Parts: sequence; C-alpha cells; structure tokens
Amino acid sequence: MGLVHFQVPPWRCANTKIQKRHVTHCVERMAGRTASIEFWHRSWLDEAHRAGTIEFQRGLGAVRTIFGGPQGFANSVPLLAETTNPDYALVHLHRRNVGASNIGRGFSGRALRLKLTGPRPARDYGQGGPPRTQGQAHAHHPQRLQRRQRSAQRDHAHEDALGARPSR
Repeated sequence: MGLVHFQVPPWRCANTKIQKRHVTHCVERMAGRTASIEFWHRSWLDEAHRAGTIEFQRGLGAVRTIFGGPQGFANSVPLLAETTNPDYALVHLHRRNVGASNIGRGFSGRALRLKLTGPRPARDYGQGGPPRTQGQAHAHHPQRLQRRQRSAQRDHAHEDALGARPSR
C-alpha cells in the first residue's frame, strides 16, 4: 500500500490545538503506514499559519498534499508546492465545478456525472508525470510521486493546476 490519504474538511478550519489533535489522531491510527494530509480550509496555509502547518506535518512524518485547485475564490486553498516527507509527494489536481462548489455537502457532482455518463478512463502521463509549472520549488526530492486527480467537469484538472486554462 502506498499512502493513506486524509482530506481535512473545510469546517476543520484554522490551526488550533483541537484540529491538530484530530489530524495527529488520524496519523497515529495509521501506524506503520504513511499518511498524506490535504487541508480543505485556506487558514491552514495562509501566511500566518503556513510555516506552522508545514512543520506540524513534518513532525508527524506525514505527506502534505499539494492541492492544485483553481484560485481566486474566497475558499480557495493557496497553492504551495512544498513537500514534508522525503519519500513521497502527493499532488491532487482538482477541477472545481464552480456552479456546485459552494452549495453544501448534500450535493455530489461526481455522483450525478457517473449516473449520466459513466466513469472516465484515467489519463496517462507516461514516465515523466505531468508537466511542472515554471519556478516550482521543492524542499526535498521525494523518491515516489503519487498523483490524485479529480475533475468535476470533463478532464481539465491538470490544466487548471498549471494555470493553462481559465477557471469558469
């Protein structure tokens, strides 16, 4: 098994003791496995908390998920291409469904798409992986890179993450 991926939901905001305790508990439950953590609230990576969040994840030995969602929304998570684990990096390329992104937890654009169109085949980037953005810096050079792609509309997550395609 590679990574065990945790997505910390947007209602677990800020870098408080309670939220850190929750994340620590999740990582500890995976003893013997490497956990990756993706924060869905911008406060974890805003300028006031960024360094503390990175050090927190390094202290846990957890992989910080590099989230490549569109920017410019009030709830956009800042893009920060910095790794926290010497062995792994996880890049989540995400296409935001702007029309459904903020209407609540009861809606599932993925479920609707699957019902209407069926599953999509995965994209194959070959040996080199997806292209990198200019100026992308990493604290480490991990031994393994895992990509996680989720796209709510067609298959443009990689273009959004690279800034090659305007958000709708």
